[in-house]
Amino acid sequence: ENGTISPAGDVEVTHGDDQPFTITPADGYEVLELIIDGNAIDPAEEYVFENVSQNHSIHAEFTFTNHIITATSTEGGSVDPEGDVEVTHGTNQTFHFEADTGYHLEDVLVDDVSVGSETSFTFNNVTKSHTIHAIFSINVYTLEYFAGENGTLEGDTEQHVEHGESGTPVEAIPDDGYHFVQWSDGLTDPVRVDTDVTDNLEVSAEFALTTYDLTFEVMDEFGEPIHDAQITLNGHTQAAGDYLFEDLVPGMYDFMASHAGYFDVEGGIEIVDEDLTVMIEMMTDDTYVDETVPAEIKAFPNPANDLLTVEAGSKISQVRLVDMTGKVVFAASVDDYRVEVNVSSFDPGIYILQVVKERGVETRQIQVRN
Repeated sequence: ENGTISPAGDVEVTHGDDQPFTITPADGYEVLELIIDGNAIDPAEEYVFENVSQNHSIHAEFTFTNHIITATSTEGGSVDPEGDVEVTHGTNQTFHFEADTGYHLEDVLVDDVSVGSETSFTFNNVTKSHTIHAIFSINVYTLEYFAGENGTLEGDTEQHVEHGESGTPVEAIPDDGYHFVQWSDGLTDPVRVDTDVTDNLEVSAEFALTTYDLTFEVMDEFGEPIHDAQITLNGHTQAAGDYLFEDLVPGMYDFMASHAGYFDVEGGIEIVDEDLTVMIEMMTDDTYVDETVPAEIKAFPNPANDLLTVEAGSKISQVRLVDMTGKVVFAASVDDYRVEVNVSSFDPGIYILQVVKERGVETRQIQVRN
């Protein structure tokens, strides 16, 4: 069954002649074996009895044809099944393709003809041998770098990098008066080299205006801190005691320090490239009288020639005596409601007593005589 032999049946052959036979398998079959005079020989589709001198027999056996599909792939992936795959005639055979990490399926060739890059391919109703070849390519990623406002980039801003490889350096450079803050993915080094690349990248450099802080320290002429002066900087006045000005750009600034009982202090400073601390010394205004605060100090005896006693209704923080030339001849820090000043060594004459209290400064004219 499943094939023919020609001629068939009892074939008469003249002595000494040759007799050929043709063996033809049916579609989807092949010759399994030939039996000549009861002995099996290698299968063939043609056989010749030469110089016939006796009777012979020839018998053909047929079997299903197995076709070979040869499956191969390039580096970077695999095909399953792989190698020489036997496929029974008329049946189907599916092949699957899988890329390694960092690779992708570029193309599939069936009998050297491209069939696209689907992850599987099926041969339907196989009637002959075939080849199938999967082509894998390494992934190539795009690295894109952008500069935000107020800065530029140095380096290749669009790079194409194979999987697992590294890009080239890119540096974020701020414009004058600005500084680099960070990349949009959180990196804070202005120079970056992206290594072991495994995906596309798109990042921007962020820049910000460079500013500095200015702090004032305010003292009186005796080196004692004044905590509640009022500072005006370029026309902007802070609350009393607020000596910190933040986020200032480089440039020239005019300032004025004011406090009741002291002469105003004016000046100019330049901020260049760092935070600054400015010391201000305020001189006592001997003529100042705080009319909003009722007189509450007593100074006795007046005239005095030995001990001068000073008393106040609120705590005294400092006592000073100034002679008529404006020279401070005595100063003392106090933390009490009463203080005694020994004036026995003072030259006779008129002095200005300055008493600094919680509620202002009061002055008195004192006479010293010996």
